[in-house]
Amino acid sequence: MLKRIAEALNESEDVFLVGAASENGLHESCELLRIWGELEHASDRRKILAFARTLAAGRSPD
Repeated sequence: MLKRIAEALNESEDVFLVGAASENGLHESCELLRIWGELEHASDRRKILAFARTLAAGRSPD
């Protein structure tokens, strides 16, 4: 399972070792995944995805 998570994050499994996670923002990624799992409605997930795509594209969210 750890290997699949690392692949999904485009990281090596080593990032899960103590200390490595804080160096590359993995804590934030894990928190985002935890929050994502708590979202009950597909409409909320779509809103988050749209927001993230806007930020990733370098545009300012309206």
